[in-house]
Amino acid sequence: KGKPFESFIPAIDKVNKALYNGVQNLKSIYNQRVGLIDCGSEFLSNTTMQVRQDLMPDLLHPNAEGHRILARCILNYIN
Repeated sequence: KGKPFESFIPAIDKVNKALYNGVQNLKSIYNQRVGLIDCGSEFLSNTTMQVRQDLMPDLLHPNAEGHRILARCILNYIN
């Protein structure tokens, strides 16, 4: 049997790296018209660097407050 589940962070890091690399590739193809906004740091605890359960109760999907934080991050980028 495998080890007990400890954290989504390794999987999230792997996906984020793949997204970053994919976006860099698309930028070269589409003349910088594609970008990536990093809003993830708001969802991590400053002390443990784990997903904040008060913003993502299932450790994956944001709740209402998490959606507000995500929207604010996107609006800050747009404005």
